[in-house]
Amino acid sequence: MRSGTTFARGRVWLGLLAAVSAFAAVWPAMCPIDALGAEPIPPPHVIKPPTLPDSDATPITMDLDVGGNRVVGGGIVATLAVMARKSLEPVQLQIVLPDGVQQTAGDAAWEGAMTAGEIRMVKVSARLLTPGSKRFFVRVTLPPGAAGGVAKVLTMERTLDVQPAPAEKPKK
Repeated sequence: MRSGTTFARGRVWLGLLAAVSAFAAVWPAMCPIDALGAEPIPPPHVIKPPTLPDSDATPITMDLDVGGNRVVGGGIVATLAVMARKSLEPVQLQIVLPDGVQQTAGDAAWEGAMTAGEIRMVKVSARLLTPGSKRFFVRVTLPPGAAGGVAKVLTMERTLDVQPAPAEKPKK
């Protein structure tokens, strides 16, 4: 005859086994295989950063990096890096800071010509004023000749979660 604790442990293990089996049965529906069967399609909650297709037809590649001290009062640096795949004129680059972020140094915009292979960086230093989720945007405006006869505006964003400042310890 089983004792009470042994019986309870057996029920826990059976419950765990049932949960694992149920998850294994549902997993293929949660992560379907694409049409070619190459790799699973990520679930909808997985968000990949926007990127431009890597082809010769794309006139630029760009990246936005936001890093630093992610607390209220902390300093951060937002850097936009753009590489021209062909000569472009004029090109406009701009970093748009969200509410609750104060620019302390750097230029948030640049305009000019870029030659093929040139890398242009726009860098802004800022201070975080309020907690919460901050969305940093960039805009890259390409000339009409680069996008099939019409001017084209490309955008990208990064989100930074700002934490409240740590409470100061009272002085004795």
